[in-house]
Amino acid sequence: YEGLGWDMYAVWKMQNGIPVIRKPQERNALTVEGSGTAEDPYRIATAQDLVDIAKAMNDQDARVVGAHLVVVADLDMSGINFTPINSFSGVLDGQGHSISDFTIEDPTVGTQDANYRVAFIRINNGTVKDLVFRSPRITTQALSAGGCSGAAVIVGDNAHGSLISGCMVLDAVVDAPNLPKAAGIAVMNARTNNINATISKCVFEGDLIC
Repeated sequence: YEGLGWDMYAVWKMQNGIPVIRKPQERNALTVEGSGTAEDPYRIATAQDLVDIAKAMNDQDARVVGAHLVVVADLDMSGINFTPINSFSGVLDGQGHSISDFTIEDPTVGTQDANYRVAFIRINNGTVKDLVFRSPRITTQALSAGGCSGAAVIVGDNAHGSLISGCMVLDAVVDAPNLPKAAGIAVMNARTNNINATISKCVFEGDLIC
């Protein structure tokens, strides 16, 4: 059912082999501490916390959409193939902490549309700041000739009103041989003249293949 777009995490459950809607009190509790406000942000302390938050965002769980998050420890992502966050509109404050061995091995193959992008966040409408990615590996064999397609470590499209600030990407490999763009910080930033998006005080070191 998940392959059909059903949210088996927060909305549906299997009962006697049949999907039924969860009661409000049965819906999965978020395992991260905090409430997602500026005063009490969700606190990401482990790699699993980050994976769980990303899944909730991709499920459009109202508890995390537009939320404030802080990273409170260095995260080791070894052995995890991270599923990109499709859209982000909150605030993610890394507080200078690092995410080590961050990996996206994109399973998508074949020709995609002109806006196909692979990154930690595909479309950023929020703020990502003071976060360090150490030895990230982003690989995709997807094919697109569209000028807005590509792969990056942090963001695919830094959209209107968004900010990436004080972030570092170190010892990176972004391998996207069939896409027109490979980048360290973002594939696209303020892609048209009427878009206000900012990347500031960021550092990239690594190899780009496209």
